[in-house]
Amino acid sequence: MKMAIRNNRSAGRGRLQLLIFPALLLLMAAAVFLVTRFINGQTQRKLDVPVYQYFLEERAEYSAQAKLLTGASGIVFDEAGEQNESDPTPIYAVEETAFYLPADMSWMDPETGLEWRLPAFGLIERDGDGRIWYSDEDTRVQMRSGFLNDGRGTFVFLDDATLIFNDLAYSVGPFSFYSTAKGIYRIYRYGEDELISADQRTGNTEMWTEQGYRVDLTAGIYTSVNGTQRLLVASPSVLRSIAER
Repeated sequence: MKMAIRNNRSAGRGRLQLLIFPALLLLMAAAVFLVTRFINGQTQRKLDVPVYQYFLEERAEYSAQAKLLTGASGIVFDEAGEQNESDPTPIYAVEETAFYLPADMSWMDPETGLEWRLPAFGLIERDGDGRIWYSDEDTRVQMRSGFLNDGRGTFVFLDDATLIFNDLAYSVGPFSFYSTAKGIYRIYRYGEDELISADQRTGNTEMWTEQGYRVDLTAGIYTSVNGTQRLLVASPSVLRSIAER
């Protein structure tokens, strides 16, 4: 009798092992699939609207059928199988007051003095009432004012501001950017669709706003309305997502 019980238990363990082994194989296959998708840059967003982006000093345009892909090689545009490298600056909608983020960026909220992470591919848009929103597949959050920063030399402004660059003052409106990449310094005035570029900089670039806060864009120092100073984060990845705000 005892022998029969042991045999039944052995048979039960055998059947359990037969069930567990295929399940493990499925889990391993799923893990390999997900890792392969990430490495091969399969994370994507279909744009659905025609867009443009300034790649260094040239304006590049893409149709509504283009997609953004990201992976080990960085972010690229894919249109009908042809791939082109993305610039670190905003990807602007042609027919709407909106732009897509080409990378994770931080958002400084001047009302609270806090920075939040905005995930790549998110959309920044201004509605008919002048309100600014961030949205992605899971989140839609209103943004009052402030600026975006990728931690590598690109800033996007949500307020009217004055930039001091090479001892000259430039007025810029919301959705304009300042960027330094590959040895080129650029100011893009969004409302004017004007790109200003230079291959050298004398002194730090500074931003002054009508709200009263200012930023040393070269040193990454934010000065609040009351004069308090703080260093901006060097990498948006360390911040909490705006979805947690």
